[in-house]
Amino acid sequence: MDTFLKFILMLLVILTIGQIIYSYMTFSTFNCPDCPICPPQKECSNLFPPSNSEIVRHIHKNMVIGLEDSVDGILFLKQNVIFANNLKVRFETDAESVLSKMRTELIDNKNKINKENLKYVQTTDNVKVEDFKNQFNLTEYPAPLVIFTGIDILFGWVEADNQWKMLINKDKY
Repeated sequence: MDTFLKFILMLLVILTIGQIIYSYMTFSTFNCPDCPICPPQKECSNLFPPSNSEIVRHIHKNMVIGLEDSVDGILFLKQNVIFANNLKVRFETDAESVLSKMRTELIDNKNKINKENLKYVQTTDNVKVEDFKNQFNLTEYPAPLVIFTGIDILFGWVEADNQWKMLINKDKY
């Protein structure tokens, strides 16, 4: 019985080695076909404007959750906030005082950030547009510029930075 098991074991080892050699030889001669060229990616600015749901989702994902998770307050403010009158927050204590007020404004009221409370801020008065651009030191009026009922922070697409930003009047903070 002992020799029979040795014979079966040797036969299995020989078959396994034969299979490995056969697989290596067949795969080594395989040539990858030429891959097709992917179409170029479309620019987002050429696509249709986002829906209200997408604007709200983006603000929740990038602004509110980003504010909740922010560790470096100055970096968050530099990347996501434009203050009126060209104000710059340079010190961590200033950043934390502004962030604490923003947290109470946004995080405590994040249930108000929904598409039912979304309002677009648009004006045809050129004087008000110029005043707004000068107040926030912008080259173009943000389009779209939105605000939510019950929240005093403006959100706008700033074309120069190619991203959404919070526009905050420091006098309220």
